[in-house]
Amino acid sequence: MVIISRTKLWARMKQINSILRNCSSDVNKSKIQKLYVKPSGYDTNIMLYNSSTKRKMMLKTKESGIISWYCCGPTVYDSAHIGHACCYIHFDIIRRIMEEVFYQNVILVMGITDIDDKIINRANMEGVDYRTISQYYEEEFFKDMGRLNVKKPVITARVTDYIPEIVGFVSKIIDRGYGYITADNSILCSNDLNIVQGSVNFSVNKYSSYELFSRFQEEGTSDSSGKIDSRDFALWKGIKPGEPSWSSPWGKGRPGWHIECSAIASKLLGNRLDIHSGGIDLQFPHHQNEEAQCCVYHDVRSWVTYWMHTGIEYGDDVMNSAVAVYNKFSNFIFDCNDYIKGVKPLGSFDESTLFQDLEETRKTVLNCLANDFDTSSAVSRIIQFITKANSAFNQKQNDLQTESCFAVAAAAAYVENFLTMSGFILNDSELTEMKTTLLGACDQFRNEMNVSGIELKSKKLYDTVTFMKTTDAS
Repeated sequence: MVIISRTKLWARMKQINSILRNCSSDVNKSKIQKLYVKPSGYDTNIMLYNSSTKRKMMLKTKESGIISWYCCGPTVYDSAHIGHACCYIHFDIIRRIMEEVFYQNVILVMGITDIDDKIINRANMEGVDYRTISQYYEEEFFKDMGRLNVKKPVITARVTDYIPEIVGFVSKIIDRGYGYITADNSILCSNDLNIVQGSVNFSVNKYSSYELFSRFQEEGTSDSSGKIDSRDFALWKGIKPGEPSWSSPWGKGRPGWHIECSAIASKLLGNRLDIHSGGIDLQFPHHQNEEAQCCVYHDVRSWVTYWMHTGIEYGDDVMNSAVAVYNKFSNFIFDCNDYIKGVKPLGSFDESTLFQDLEETRKTVLNCLANDFDTSSAVSRIIQFITKANSAFNQKQNDLQTESCFAVAAAAAYVENFLTMSGFILNDSELTEMKTTLLGACDQFRNEMNVSGIELKSKKLYDTVTFMKTTDAS
């Protein structure tokens, strides 16, 4: 189970984009450009880094104001880990920006792998049905994502709910001559589904465009599994003793890994996806195989228009920096509320100057978000604004400048709206009340100790109270 706040995870994602862009790659870029179909459709005014072309491109959608997006979900055999959390928070922030800043209707489909070797092994190890494992960890996964305030997908699609669609998908690939059947480690036929019952593999050698994310082109030799080429991958796995299985024209079995997402996404979103996303570890072979299958199935040159991949970057310095940034944001909002309530004295300042800087900040932030969701630069600009605003609010009072709270409220609202848009829960009333009560009790206890002349040998209480006062309740 993931036990970590969204605030701390923000730190780990700040440098993800630059890291992924600088990753070494053996991709033959000239050939990739040749394979890639230039996007057409409706402009969103968003520049998006496309993993398949290794460059930023204008995001164009098939339908006006609507983005079709398929995201690979977890294989639910164990608890979510920090990699899952970072991945889905990253995509959640991007989705929120699309929806709340650029007013796009995002149809996000998440595929849940609820039948897999790992799930079967876990079920056998615990002596339960595979569905018990998958249902438990799927429920836990979404609870964890809820704690991190990750929005639920519009559609959650489980593999076992789409077996008929997967069988039909495999059949069509075989009909087109890109799939072949094996049994007892022998290649039996390429298209006659009535001859044998066994496994089905995709013939990579027949698909000339198999190099979306990797130049793994050299033809391999056949192996003990009966594959024509060692690069070939399973579309359908023949039945094994003790494993769950479903009927198909070529016998009982279960879906291969890559075919699941292809069939589900095609069923729900059609023959062209605006966006497909997942962890960087899925780029090859999973996503490359998905693209190959779908291009064959739909008889198109390109199935996914934009690929997005994310990873994780960790370090104590990055963590500390992120916490400091979040505290600066939240403290500014709380201070502004105190100015408005009269709890803190508000200095005299030039409202017009503050409003001008606020408008410039708004425009800069909008441009940053339109430039491949550059939240790092956007945050830096807002911090500059907060620094200037704090300086203005703390000036000495005089008769020549306003003491109105209008500008203060506008500044606080803008910063709070940015945090809310990014998915941060700034203030939970129940948690705030509990924290206030606890801090009051701690302060009272500490004061009584001081009045009584008792000095604590350990400074742990003082350190704890100080920490609680300077960090958010999350």
